[in-house]
Amino acid sequence: MPILDAAFMETSPWRLVMVSLAYLLAIVGMVLVWSPYMFRKTVARWMTAPKHYYAVGGGVLLSGLLLTALGLVGY
Repeated sequence: MPILDAAFMETSPWRLVMVSLAYLLAIVGMVLVWSPYMFRKTVARWMTAPKHYYAVGGGVLLSGLLLTALGLVGY
């Protein structure tokens, strides 16, 4: 809800990125509550080798940098 509240008064088209992210997070949360074994299977696949750690960490880092840049420039 805080993401949607922050994007509510914004008139920039970039607000749709934040709204889409909020709904994506809600859907992922519902799936994880609905079937936690899917989360365990996915994490077990990601954590089989150190190169997978770095790939997942790099993806999280890039998404964080993208959201930071969006917050600084887009809004």
